[in-house]
Amino acid sequence: MTERARQRDALIELVRRGGVAREQRAQAARLAGVYPTLAQWRVFADRALLLLGVLAMAASLSFFIAYNWAELGRVGKFVLVQLALFAAVLAGLRLGPARLPGRVSLLAASILVGVMLALFGQTYQSGADPWQLFFVWAVLITPWVWVSRFALHGLLWLGLLNLALILAHDQSAGLAQQILHGQTAVVVAIFCLNAGVLCVAESRLARSRLAHRWVLRLVALAAGIAVTTLAIFALFDPRTASGWLVLWLAWCVLSWRGYYARDLFMLAGLCLSIGVVVTSWIGRFLLDDANALALFVMAMLIIAQGAAAAAWLRQRYRAGVS
Repeated sequence: MTERARQRDALIELVRRGGVAREQRAQAARLAGVYPTLAQWRVFADRALLLLGVLAMAASLSFFIAYNWAELGRVGKFVLVQLALFAAVLAGLRLGPARLPGRVSLLAASILVGVMLALFGQTYQSGADPWQLFFVWAVLITPWVWVSRFALHGLLWLGLLNLALILAHDQSAGLAQQILHGQTAVVVAIFCLNAGVLCVAESRLARSRLAHRWVLRLVALAAGIAVTTLAIFALFDPRTASGWLVLWLAWCVLSWRGYYARDLFMLAGLCLSIGVVVTSWIGRFLLDDANALALFVMAMLIIAQGAAAAAWLRQRYRAGVS
């Protein structure tokens, strides 16, 4: 838990016990550092406007080309995108990938790579499948993602790979579909990708102690949804390998051991995953007839699980987990 969070909790507890008069609570909150200062708001606004402005410029280029498609001509469209791409890369190099403006410039360059690929495919009708576009896009921007070490940049890269996996599954039924039944193939691939990225990111975090926790939480959320889906498949579909339940149990154990003392969001996701699987397993037996008693029991089960999870998470929060 951060120092500001500790100060906030101490102030809330003091107010709850009546130790601070009502007219002095706002002043106490300012002295405790609960509210952001004017300087902090300025830094936030500066960074937010920089990011939104650069992204808006990159998006406006694609809109401009689409609106003036016939007037620009084939050469004009490519020259315009290439000039913008060159300017973004040059700005990223001159500003430096260690600074936020340089990182945002490289992010804009990565977006323009996608615009270039889409323009190439639309102009020359290469016949490539959509998943190949997103996969090649992710591969081409990988060096910039590695150099910038920017959270949004990495999230863009991982999102492209996830989208490529989903589109590839929808368009082909290859060896993976022969080995794994139904939708299991793409869910396994999504879980392996996101869990692998999460493990690498957490190992680097252990060494550097620097990370954007919200990005790791999004990656863990994607992996957790995938492995929970596999567990539900194993419960309801006899053609699905029961080993996915073992994989889900391993995920739960590793999540508990890894985040028990340091991340409340991850523990909340773990509780949700367990609740979904347990509810699905019991509902498999109770909801065959769908009578009123079975629905009542299921409702009470969900309420009890939610109350138990809330009590446990509150205990972990009081123990200093944030």
